[in-house]
Amino acid sequence: MKKKLSIISIFILLTMVLSAVWMPVQAQDSVDNLQLVLQDGVLEWQTGWKDQVSNLTIGYPDNRTTELTFTDGKAVQFDTTTLKDGVYTFRLVGFPLADYELLSQAALSEDGRDRILTNLSDLETHIWSGSFSVLDGIIYLPEAEDLSEETSIGIKDVVTADDAIITGSLCVGFDCVNGESFGFDTIRLKENNLRIRFLDTSNSAGFPTTDWQITINDSNSGGASYFAIDDIDGGRTPFKIEANAPSNSLYIEDYGRIGFGTNNPVVELHIADGDTPTVRLDQDGTSGWSPQVWDVAGNESNFFIRDATNGSKLPFRIQPSAPSSSLTIKNTGNIGFGTWLPETSLHIFDLDSAPTIRFDNGTYAWNVSGSASGFVVNDGTTDKNPFQILTGAESDSLVISTDGKVGIGTQAPQAELHVEGDAFVNGDIVLEGYISERSDVAAKENFKVVSGRQILDRLAELPITTWNYKGDASTLHIGPMAQDFYGSYGVGKDDKHLSALDVNGVALASIQELNRIVEEKDAQIANLEADLSSLNKRVQQLETGQSGSTLNLVLPFVFGLGGMVLGALFLSKRR
Repeated sequence: MKKKLSIISIFILLTMVLSAVWMPVQAQDSVDNLQLVLQDGVLEWQTGWKDQVSNLTIGYPDNRTTELTFTDGKAVQFDTTTLKDGVYTFRLVGFPLADYELLSQAALSEDGRDRILTNLSDLETHIWSGSFSVLDGIIYLPEAEDLSEETSIGIKDVVTADDAIITGSLCVGFDCVNGESFGFDTIRLKENNLRIRFLDTSNSAGFPTTDWQITINDSNSGGASYFAIDDIDGGRTPFKIEANAPSNSLYIEDYGRIGFGTNNPVVELHIADGDTPTVRLDQDGTSGWSPQVWDVAGNESNFFIRDATNGSKLPFRIQPSAPSSSLTIKNTGNIGFGTWLPETSLHIFDLDSAPTIRFDNGTYAWNVSGSASGFVVNDGTTDKNPFQILTGAESDSLVISTDGKVGIGTQAPQAELHVEGDAFVNGDIVLEGYISERSDVAAKENFKVVSGRQILDRLAELPITTWNYKGDASTLHIGPMAQDFYGSYGVGKDDKHLSALDVNGVALASIQELNRIVEEKDAQIANLEADLSSLNKRVQQLETGQSGSTLNLVLPFVFGLGGMVLGALFLSKRR
């Protein structure tokens, strides 16, 4: 930064020197008749001062200030037409004014500058302070008794042409008194409007120039009490502490740890409170997005995230003493419950019991669990297990294809239900269609020709009864017992089950044998019918060409032979 002495400051200093050195002190009008006059929106301070330089400082409600300097006896005026509502403070300082020509000559000479510095201590000023207010565009001026002239002070109390070293304490402000009791205070600021302003006068390109201010309390009646740091150029207040803020509201430890509500932060950010310490995330709508408020908090009952905008719902909660790794989300996106090392997109680990997922709508519930015994789908309402996969099940034990076909033992089911291997049904099967059993010669071996006669004879001895299954007395069945069928033919899985394929095979073999017998009998009958026809012809010949005695001998033989033929036909039909 570059330090510079403003022209006004030089004029003021030179004026005071010349007034004290080269000119006799002229009589001043009384300062007791200071009046504030408002006309056409212009506020004028009528001091009665002559040959003075007047410096007017206006304090705004938003902590801004404006400084105006009036020379050559110009009226001290301020335009109020653009002021907003609020309380405004003012400070008016009057300096003695010397002749401008002598002032200029003194400023140009080394001797003049020396005399300025030598005689600064002999000069005095007059200072007035007060306030006025604006409400709905109307200016309200103070009463005469509300205006006060501050104690005249010497320039030596303000300006030092060398380094200033004070071995005692320092009091700054209009309310400092002679014999101020400092106690342990080294520097004290004492008046009704306390501000410390940092004016950066840098004017070279690239150098920072922002002005800052420390503000203590509002200047208007009924305002707030606080300590604040203001960004003057930006018109912002990034830091503020209200009066009566609790002790340790903000505490920064020597390790860099920050405490809120505690002077002993044990982690980088430590929030302490007697009831549910909370962090609020507030999207307030100032950037155009919909307002939304989230709270992150914890207490003796739970740690939770609260949707404060939508009925203070708690979508996420953790109870104290929850096990380690109750919920883990890895950088791969895998989620673990009960494990720090989830190996899949969702990994549930429970060393003490079967890991279980529960689906519950308040009325019905389903549990899906896995353990050493297998995978189970449990009806949580009835506590039944309608679906189970036992440990060690083969691949493709159950497959549902993309077109909805179900395969058991195959990953490429060819029908709505495709079973690759045996199927055991402990109950009825109702079909509205047909059954196709595999009978491909390419799938068979160990072929042997069967004896139809033996199969038929065993079938003739096989008991056939009517019966019903235990527990189903209303449904009547007819057929052999598996034990009898297995004992007669020795085919099938065991003596507890009947294969429709085997039963059909026995039936077909028996039918073939019966067909063979029928064909054999038909041949015999045909021969007998031929013999009978031949005999009939011979009988007719005898009837026409021979005597009755001969006929009497032949007829018994013919009738006997015919009876034998009819008997054979009857027997063949029964078989």
